[in-house]
Amino acid sequence: MPLLSGRSPAVTTALWAFAVHALAVGWVRLQWGPGSRGGVLAWMDFPVSLAYGHLSGWAFLAASVLAGGALWAALAAAFAILVGRLARGR
Repeated sequence: MPLLSGRSPAVTTALWAFAVHALAVGWVRLQWGPGSRGGVLAWMDFPVSLAYGHLSGWAFLAASVLAGGALWAALAAAFAILVGRLARGR
């Protein structure tokens, strides 16, 4: 990943996870119908979707991108740190 080569692996992984999540949310928004779209997005970001589940429309979409993206970025960074520690033998 030459674009992000100066960053630590955890930060790079978190940025990529956030970007992939944003793309997935956009794809679900464009491809799924209005009735099932909210359910798919809520399950995709389940724990944090309980906080913004009462929203609708563009507010729901923005909360899904931001809060869900932050969740997936944190999980990806934690996984990268765990793999790094296991690889170093700690």
